[in-house]
Amino acid sequence: MLIMTMCAAAIIAIATVSALIIIGLMTFAIRRVWRVADEVKRQVDEERADFEGRRARLRRGLAGPSSSFGMGRSG
Repeated sequence: MLIMTMCAAAIIAIATVSALIIIGLMTFAIRRVWRVADEVKRQVDEERADFEGRRARLRRGLAGPSSSFGMGRSG
């Protein structure tokens, strides 16, 4: 009876440690994914702002002859 109780306690302890390790690894993975997603979102926001700025300048006609699009204002 004592041996069965000790075996059960050992199994529960191993299962608990395994669960804690799995939870830790999943937490690490989720944090890493969030970090990458935040970085991608930041880059997309920067590109969008850059694009919107260029589009606004072109619409106002302020691109000038040095524009890569070649659309300057003609006299």
